[in-house]
Amino acid sequence: MKFLLLQQVGLMDGSGLPNPSIFSALCLALLVPTAIATVNTLAKVSKGDMSLAQFKGYAKFFGLDTEEDAKIISTMNKLALKDSMKGLTDEDSSLTTEDAAKCDINARAPRSAWPRPSGAERSMMAELDYAKGVEMTNGRWAMLGFALAITIEAGTGAGVVDQIMFYLSPFSPPV
Repeated sequence: MKFLLLQQVGLMDGSGLPNPSIFSALCLALLVPTAIATVNTLAKVSKGDMSLAQFKGYAKFFGLDTEEDAKIISTMNKLALKDSMKGLTDEDSSLTTEDAAKCDINARAPRSAWPRPSGAERSMMAELDYAKGVEMTNGRWAMLGFALAITIEAGTGAGVVDQIMFYLSPFSPPV
């Protein structure tokens, strides 16, 4: 008897045969929301509606979180700020990209003057933020892996154990 995830929830029988209708439904359930979210993100970028936090998140995801990239993003923000200034002529607001890169627009006073966290508390908060990020990333990859495993199971009829055996078979010694 094969160990099939979809059999446990009553979507497949134990025959181990592919089920094209379940495979199609799973593909649609995974691809349609992804396509909608991608189009939504691209629309936000093209309209300029994406927040800086969202932009930084995407930049980090694509590996664009270096210091040079941060300077480029900061310069873009400062030039956008320059464009939003009212009543200034080009001679009054001659901010160049070099000038903008030297400025720090993100420097702000704390929201509340007291109590400020100590160095140990800031360190602990940074560690908790890091752990939260790691857990979120691991959880997302686990959900993606599970979704792909059940989709492959519906398309091939092979359970998780059979899939692992198939993928590891090229590395096994010849008999």
